Amino acid sequence: MNIYGGNPYAKIIEMAKIAQQKGVIKGILLHQGESNNMQTDWPGKVKKIYNDMLEDLNIAPNSIPLLAGEMLQQDQGGICWGMNGIIATLPYYIPNSNAISSKGCSGNAVDGFHFSTVGARELGKRYGLQMWSLLKTYETEKGQTVDHLAIEKTDFTLLTGTTKKIPITAVFVDGHIQDICYKATYEISNQAVSVTNGYLEALKDGSATVTASYKGTLGESKQIVFRVKSTTFPLTNELFNPSIYSTGTFNETTKTLKTGQYGFGGWAYNKGVDLSAYKYLIIKLGAINTSGASFRIFDENNYWTGCATYDFGTNKQVNVDLASMYRSGTTTKLDPGHLYIIGFWSTGGSDIVISDVYVTNKADYSNPTAIEDVFNTVMTDNELVDVYNMMGMKIRSQMKRSVVIKDLPTGLYVIGKRKVIITRKY
Repeated sequence: MNIYGGNPYAKIIEMAKIAQQKGVIKGILLHQGESNNMQTDWPGKVKKIYNDMLEDLNIAPNSIPLLAGEMLQQDQGGICWGMNGIIATLPYYIPNSNAISSKGCSGNAVDGFHFSTVGARELGKRYGLQMWSLLKTYETEKGQTVDHLAIEKTDFTLLTGTTKKIPITAVFVDGHIQDICYKATYEISNQAVSVTNGYLEALKDGSATVTASYKGTLGESKQIVFRVKSTTFPLTNELFNPSIYSTGTFNETTKTLKTGQYGFGGWAYNKGVDLSAYKYLIIKLGAINTSGASFRIFDENNYWTGCATYDFGTNKQVNVDLASMYRSGTTTKLDPGHLYIIGFWSTGGSDIVISDVYVTNKADYSNPTAIEDVFNTVMTDNELVDVYNMMGMKIRSQMKRSVVIKDLPTGLYVIGKRKVIITRKY
């Protein structure tokens, strides 16, 4: 602290202002130390410092990129590797920011915190290449004309309560490609998902169609359409994490989890998932487990905080009363309105066959069907909805609610997962 005059921030600003006397500041580089490891409010702290720096240096808001490097990876002996998941969310808070991957950058094999000389040089090279790509300009007409928009795929499935950067780019006539996720504008068909700074956020279970638009420098406008589905308890390799703590495995076909020693697998919701509209969370196993398995629920985004624990013992089903969850061994009640980590703990080494996990308001704990009123949602005329008859058959797909109501004959239907009676006067 002494070499910074007791105020590191003030020293940075002082030196930057000296640099501005002869040059132009084009970007900011950041590498996080281990002191803030796993602090979920870290992106907000960085955002404040970034905004303060731009204001103190008289630089337009969000006009220069911020590059933040990852910590030493787990396979390189890194102790703070879990922080990389938080660093990856930085562009959600600061749109003109980028996370720099440390994958493959070797550690010093001494303390689990620092890179080797070779690893540090490789990480520095990646900072440089990313900054170069962001600052490079294209002066020709072909270099400024957008040919089309491209996206990694057109169907996405997200874990409800999580975010994902939209992998959308603009392909220019000269062949170069630019990431435009936070520069594009988005029109969304319903409220199941939202977009913030180029990041999708799954707000509730459901599906939405998203139209992305981008206008190039020369005024040409391009669009691309993709679909997003959000779901809370998917048993898929893509969204079920068998290694939240200790390395485990999951077989999507057989729905079988095998945790590491004293391990934990399940779902992590970085923005939190709200289950307060439901009474019960039901967990069913396909076979009696032999690994001392329990189901655990956390209302903080930290695996090391207290959790509600439900042991299976020799049972194949656990019924959780969501309004009466307490941290094990305490009188501290969990809030079902913001849950962050949910899943299975075991001593490890044995199969946990998962049959189903779902929420319900039914007193007999049965799984709701497509034609039952199980969602506590606000109905809007412009919302795109599916329509089912009382036989459970879908008879309309993704139509505006107002149009559907005018179009249907007299009868009882499920419109947007709500029972609706249509009456006509002839």
